[in-house]
Amino acid sequence: MIARTFDLWTEGLAEALLVLKSYIWRPRRFRLLSEGRQLILSLSDVSPPRHMAVMDAHAPVEVSPATLRETRGGLIEIIVPSAAILERDLGILPAESRSFLDQVVRHQIESVLPWRAADMLYTTKAETLEDGRLNVSVRATTRSGIKAALTAAEMFRASEISIVGENDPSTKILASIGAERQADTIRARLISRYALVGVLTAFVVMIGWTTFATWSLTADVAALDKAIAARRAVIARRATANEAAGSNWLEARRKEAPLAVSILDDLSQILPADTYLTEFSFEAGHVRLTGVSANAASLVPLLEGSQRFKNASFFTPTTRLTGNAGDRFSIEATALTGSEGTK
Repeated sequence: MIARTFDLWTEGLAEALLVLKSYIWRPRRFRLLSEGRQLILSLSDVSPPRHMAVMDAHAPVEVSPATLRETRGGLIEIIVPSAAILERDLGILPAESRSFLDQVVRHQIESVLPWRAADMLYTTKAETLEDGRLNVSVRATTRSGIKAALTAAEMFRASEISIVGENDPSTKILASIGAERQADTIRARLISRYALVGVLTAFVVMIGWTTFATWSLTADVAALDKAIAARRAVIARRATANEAAGSNWLEARRKEAPLAVSILDDLSQILPADTYLTEFSFEAGHVRLTGVSANAASLVPLLEGSQRFKNASFFTPTTRLTGNAGDRFSIEATALTGSEGTK
């Protein structure tokens, strides 16, 4: 818990440092446009845009040192025809799906767009409706269609490369984060970590000095030491008891963890594509599932017929979500393990 909190503080401080740097030192912005067999790089921070380099799209050459000094660490926007960026609606999703929205998009993106997921660059937009549900859409383009432009952009050592529609500048798709930005992020994290360690160390030292000064002014030091020793003995005994109880609990959880992973894997095979889980718990061979399905009534027979679960039943009534978004269900069942599952 402490380590997780420390990591969150570090990430937050690092992000603040990067934002501060972006205000102090604004990176230059460039546009990379394809015209016939040529790729033209222009500085877009000035008006009119100033041409920086012209490259053969099919055989990009090495970037000159003078150009590289200007483009290193900048932001490059690859301009593509607006028709090359497709926008598709993924439908209305429950508010609970926000935390795993990226997994939902990756699962459905190939079904709504004409390209393979590995060949797509995309960005997701989630609009929160009045009832809390999410209206999700995705904008995407094909990586192979702009391969030459991506290769050229990487040669300019940009900190960020994005795809922008020719007639719709608001349509921006992040393509990659350059080595310069990654190095800045690593440096910001190191600075944040050292700064937090320094602050915590100073805080501990201050507390230690204050405690020592307080004790040195106490007249009855011997009595206080005796009370502290007695208290430490009580804490040690409690710690020993807690450690023994905790080790038993950890051992039980350690044995259940691989089985829980196996059960999740089986559920991914048993449950239909129009069903997803929002909660899953497994303890002492008992499974509880909560989620949304287009046909919740069929789930109990599916679980019973899988030879991995028995005694499946709804432990709360099934409710219909508004807008025909499916049924919310809560099912509990006994998971068969070992030889039980093969009978």
